[in-house]
Amino acid sequence: PVTATFTGNTTLTGAATLTGATNGPVTINLNGATTVLTGGLVFAGSGVQPVANFIATAAQTVTGVIDSSSTTDTGTINVLGGTNLTTFASKIGDTHNILAINVGDATRGANAKFSETTEAATITVFTQVTDNAVADFDANVITTNIAITGGNGANEDATAKFAADVAGVITLTPNSGVAT
Repeated sequence: PVTATFTGNTTLTGAATLTGATNGPVTINLNGATTVLTGGLVFAGSGVQPVANFIATAAQTVTGVIDSSSTTDTGTINVLGGTNLTTFASKIGDTHNILAINVGDATRGANAKFSETTEAATITVFTQVTDNAVADFDANVITTNIAITGGNGANEDATAKFAADVAGVITLTPNSGVAT
């Protein structure tokens, strides 16, 4: 496995490619308030999927297209910054869908805003902590499945808001939390 972590503001000036390999994951952790992907971020490879984790420690803005190099849905974006807002100001899945976008997980909530068109095979909004999982989509969303799943305890809420067209199936599962 290969992991690179950037804790401060990050600017990648050339085209950045994360390539998955059969011998382990390739992961980039982007934790600063500003992430600029001047040449974009491209997910590539086969086997184990490459992963980009956005773990904001304060409000975070991400600019630059995030895409897959292949028509076979490659790469995963995880937004895991608790109540800190991560804003994606550019398209995701511009030429090809990425595999997955996860907003929150079993141990962390998240707050994400997608300002441009978002294309991913699967989008999941989920939490099992009281830092709720919130995803706001301000432009078109193209996906196969959107899963919005509340946690297993009260106040473990998952929310997604859509301001434009959605192409895909939306599944709401409240459990003991709320899914809206």
